[in-house]
Amino acid sequence: MIPVLGVLAYFHPPRAPFTVLLAPLLFINLAITFPVVEEWVFRGLLQERLYRASWGQHAFLGISVANIITSAVFALVHLWNHPPLAALSTFFPSLVFGFFRDRYGTVLPSMWLHGVYNATYFLIWTPTSVPIT
Repeated sequence: MIPVLGVLAYFHPPRAPFTVLLAPLLFINLAITFPVVEEWVFRGLLQERLYRASWGQHAFLGISVANIITSAVFALVHLWNHPPLAALSTFFPSLVFGFFRDRYGTVLPSMWLHGVYNATYFLIWTPTSVPIT
């Protein structure tokens, strides 16, 4: 139930007096739920499958082809609910998350990094309509 309320708060920013109640749910979703789900889908499923192909393991400056393709798809999917520049700006952090996925062979480091990235973004760029208390 909490993730559902957080998603609703994300897509439909709350109005007073509910902002204090929904801001923590939004934070939980942005810092935990979304990173875990996104990393599992993109790095755990897509990147893993692409990396198994012989061409997916080729690397440019230490970044695998599988990671580059996965990061491009990740950025494109963010067009669904972000302006184009914001969606494009997810490409480079995605390369970092994918690098750690390739380096350690598990999605756990990328989930953690993604969560920290989103939490930092939330704490710095939270709209004034969603105060953190």
